[in-house]
Amino acid sequence: MTSAPAGARVQTRRGVMWFMLSHEATSSVGAGRALTSVRALVAAVALAAAPASAESLVEHSNIVAGDVLDTAPAAFEIRFTQSVILDQANLQLDSGDILELTVPAPTTERTTFAIPLPELRDGDYVLSWRIAVPGDRVTNAQVDFIVVGYHDHSEHDHSDHIH
Repeated sequence: MTSAPAGARVQTRRGVMWFMLSHEATSSVGAGRALTSVRALVAAVALAAAPASAESLVEHSNIVAGDVLDTAPAAFEIRFTQSVILDQANLQLDSGDILELTVPAPTTERTTFAIPLPELRDGDYVLSWRIAVPGDRVTNAQVDFIVVGYHDHSEHDHSDHIH
């Protein structure tokens, strides 16, 4: 296991350990400011050079990466910034199994899709999709999310309740 540098804050996300140095931990305040400027410049260049991805085309969805849901929706609803063809969607279950989800006919170009989901119990899930963007460009994207607090109402006998 790697030990943290002196004065560093440690964060763990999905099994990856991140070290964040405070300004006090750097050799001088000027060096810290220079490092921050260099990071900002590198990030700006990387963003400018990056091609548009399927994730960058998403305008809205009812499940976003990192969501923790009490109850999963009946469908994954997604809206893109331009018309696309959604030709594949899969759901990776907590067990590692992958379910192919039903998508509209592959020739249907539009901005909004509703992909039916199976009933999802507590667990970690990864929903991935592939779209074709006009101009014959194909891109992939995914969102990971967690369902907690699942309650199966069918397991209870409600025959004694007055309706």
